[in-house]
Amino acid sequence: GDSFFTVNFVDENTGWLNGASGRGPEEETENTNANKKPKPKKPGEKIEDPLQANQGFEVLQTTDGGATWKQIPDQFKNKIRSVWFVDAQHGWALSIDRDTLATTDGGTTWAIQRKAGKVKVKLPGNRRQPEMEQPEQIDQLHFIDRSHGWAWGGGRKDEFAGQPGILLTTVD
Repeated sequence: GDSFFTVNFVDENTGWLNGASGRGPEEETENTNANKKPKPKKPGEKIEDPLQANQGFEVLQTTDGGATWKQIPDQFKNKIRSVWFVDAQHGWALSIDRDTLATTDGGTTWAIQRKAGKVKVKLPGNRRQPEMEQPEQIDQLHFIDRSHGWAWGGGRKDEFAGQPGILLTTVD
């Protein structure tokens, strides 16, 4: 039931992964394929989907080599969809809005480092609105140290849409 997209370990014990699952916030799980769902506290109580606020994305952290995984703090407040760390304290995240966030305290707090720009998407089959503006479609990021990193995504051209791709790099 779990679908994970990226994994990033900074040492033999500390790592993160992102994807989608049915776990609730702050729920620690054993490293199994069981799809645990939150249970109602009272009969008839509505169960809210904690991943809905994050559009189904989940980011988990381990500090014991992958034996157990916990969701990173404030993931839903910051709308985090993926992360990349270079050590246990310094990391970057992509938000659902395609903004780049940074942390220097292991993910306890996040700050916007770069707001996503806007691009024009061409929609050849749409006569009413042949162009539409949307955020850059940054999907992935990777850093090799605290100063050097890349972010990329987008890029589509077919009979339905023409969207520019993006490749960003930083040295600071």
